[in-house]
Amino acid sequence: MCTPNTELQFCTCTEGNINDIKDIYIWTLYKYLGSRESSLRGKILMPTYNFENGISTENISSKLNEGNIFDFEYTPQERDTLHIKFNAKNRAEYKYFSVIFRDGIWM
Repeated sequence: MCTPNTELQFCTCTEGNINDIKDIYIWTLYKYLGSRESSLRGKILMPTYNFENGISTENISSKLNEGNIFDFEYTPQERDTLHIKFNAKNRAEYKYFSVIFRDGIWM
């Protein structure tokens, strides 16, 4: 279970329909399993200090490459993909990006 601290965390602990919660970052991890995919979904728990939001492809890739930032045991496999979106109240704020695990690193 995720509890606020000083690190960025990818949490699976959400109550209710995650798409109904506004102004949060939602992640979906797609695990590549050959000809099929498996997915998990959760929210990003922001650190208790402000490091200018911290949500960018560069920052997320860096954090993922440093170690496991999920609230469950996870070892990335080739072609796993992490999709991140901002579920904004205002559609003008809608943002999203994806990173993929290739050749032993997230990019």
